[in-house]
Amino acid sequence: MADKKKYRAVISGLLVVTLLFLLANGHPCDRQCETNRQPMTCEYDFVIEWYATMSKACFDCPNVTLDCQREHCIAADGFPRAGTFVNRKLPGPSIVVCHNDKIIVRVSNKLDNSEGTTIHWHGIHQRDSQWMDGVPMITQCPIPSHTSFTYRFTANPSGTHWWHSHSGFHRSDGVAGPLVVRTSQEDNPHSALYDVDSDNFTVMIGDWLHQTTIEKFVQHHHSNGSNKGENILINGRGDFSLYASNLTDYSTLLTRFNVESGLRYRFRIISNAAVFCPFQLTIDQHSMLVISTDGNDVEPFNVTSLVIHGGERFDFVLTANQNPLSYWFRVQGLADCKLSSQKAILRYVSSLDELKPTSFPLPFNDTVELNSLNKAKSENVHYVTALRSVVKLDEKMRDSPDEVHFIGLDFKKVDNPRFHHPNYYPIKGISRGNHLYSPQLNNITFLSPPSPVLTQFADANSSLMCDSSTGENVPDTEVPTTKEFL
Repeated sequence: MADKKKYRAVISGLLVVTLLFLLANGHPCDRQCETNRQPMTCEYDFVIEWYATMSKACFDCPNVTLDCQREHCIAADGFPRAGTFVNRKLPGPSIVVCHNDKIIVRVSNKLDNSEGTTIHWHGIHQRDSQWMDGVPMITQCPIPSHTSFTYRFTANPSGTHWWHSHSGFHRSDGVAGPLVVRTSQEDNPHSALYDVDSDNFTVMIGDWLHQTTIEKFVQHHHSNGSNKGENILINGRGDFSLYASNLTDYSTLLTRFNVESGLRYRFRIISNAAVFCPFQLTIDQHSMLVISTDGNDVEPFNVTSLVIHGGERFDFVLTANQNPLSYWFRVQGLADCKLSSQKAILRYVSSLDELKPTSFPLPFNDTVELNSLNKAKSENVHYVTALRSVVKLDEKMRDSPDEVHFIGLDFKKVDNPRFHHPNYYPIKGISRGNHLYSPQLNNITFLSPPSPVLTQFADANSSLMCDSSTGENVPDTEVPTTKEFL
């Protein structure tokens, strides 16, 4: 027994050394950006496949903590489920480059059920490379199963972006990761506000389901199943407790952010919410100096609470100026995720406390909120409209736009034939609990074209094209049969 323990201790030690080596030897493009230096060519290999959390790669996780950090172990919140992952990581690999670097990503689709997929580079302008935007049947055909496709584009603009699949439910099942484009200190208006800008402080937050999203989707859209997730993950980690059934709790490693007293850290927050799941972020006893939103620099704005929606990004500076202890980094779900919450740990490296924090949130009267959900504006409640860009508008810009387009987005009470057959189970003829409203833009429902419209527009069936004048404009009070249009 003693030899077995000694063997496990040696293996665990080697694992720690290996992890530290990998962390210290990242991608060569993750570097200090300098003015007038030649851009680099940054190459990555993405392998997308069906895989599982708590797989055989996790050995005795969570009973042995280090087992949860093994290569290819996706512990998530300790609940075993299937998912789609890139390089067997959650989140997927980080891409960290400098402005104007050339990014090359070879994507191998190894999904086993003949699913096509694409990768969208969220926040990248794709000027002169529109066909690399990664939206299936708009800019490209999906990458067929067991084939590969290479994306090539320029890292522009700078800022906090992210990449994710734009096919099916791959994004909510795990195919997503950070994409950070840094710039030189001379070109960075906020470079004097922080000391550390490291990938260790890039944070992806997402709702997490305990079954594949397609299972949830089918049960919700064709029956009365829930479409809401069971948990929230912070950088792919979190705790989960089955309170209702009194079964054994699942407890894996929480995400940890190690800071040194007196230093200022740039955090980059990315939301990968799948449903209407805003996240409220607070850090016990600390404030957040917001300096950027969706890759755009703004005048510094100090808050203690930040709400972020799906696809959004916020950058803030955290100053490590509190007692050198450990503090809770809290994420509270709102709206469809209001029953879920998750924590990470902000730990001062000089702290001798290795236990979980015992800190408390700031008193309500001391909070300053940004983007609060359904709250009236006040001295302590602000919205993104309060943020001011550091880039001033061009004086040559016109006072009024050339054209004005109004887009009405709503969920309509219509007989969408995919979910409500007008003769057998119309939306008006079944119980309210089984109603499924259809999202529409100006009363038009999107139908994916048969070929990518960017490169094969002439192949699109003109009878599928419509606008609000040819579509069905119907008041919400009526229950017509809807058509699907492009």
